[in-house]
Amino acid sequence: IGVDASAIGNHELDGGQADLEGRVIPATNYPLLSANIYNRTTGQPEFAQYALKQTGGVTVGFIGATTDETPSLVSPAGVANLEFRDIPTEVNRVTDQLSDGNPANGEADVIVLTVHEGAADTTLASATGDSAFGKIVNTVDANVDAIVSRATRTRPTTGNYRSRTPTAPVRCCRRASTARNTATSLCR
Repeated sequence: IGVDASAIGNHELDGGQADLEGRVIPATNYPLLSANIYNRTTGQPEFAQYALKQTGGVTVGFIGATTDETPSLVSPAGVANLEFRDIPTEVNRVTDQLSDGNPANGEADVIVLTVHEGAADTTLASATGDSAFGKIVNTVDANVDAIVSRATRTRPTTGNYRSRTPTAPVRCCRRASTARNTATSLCR
């Protein structure tokens, strides 16, 4: 099916920031994105925050976000120069930019959040409840049309972890109007 854009996840940072920039990013044929990873020294976003893709006359904006648990999931030395900020705050900042009517700073007809954070399972309660992912779903700007997650932080309570069936990524369609049918098709 192909990939148009993806969020930077904690595993992309397993080898540290230098490995991500020197090996991982150059090896992909799509943008790796994160609106919430900042450079501690400059205070600026460290990586591409969004990507735009034209499809069927519609501009789709993909915004990336990375779990703020990353520093505890990888070697702290490898991400020492990075700050992982609040996902909804940073996604909302980029969403506002992509929907402010100023083509000079990027504009999108449809906005898709691709986030490296996820629900424990595919139920609505898990996707919208009291969890990191639930906070994202409930607090990102209404201009975010779809949310595609690609990670969970669950472990089985019994049995063999390697043999368990992984939970599917949660795809949340936030709205689907005639002008935004592209967002709906992404969620099927």
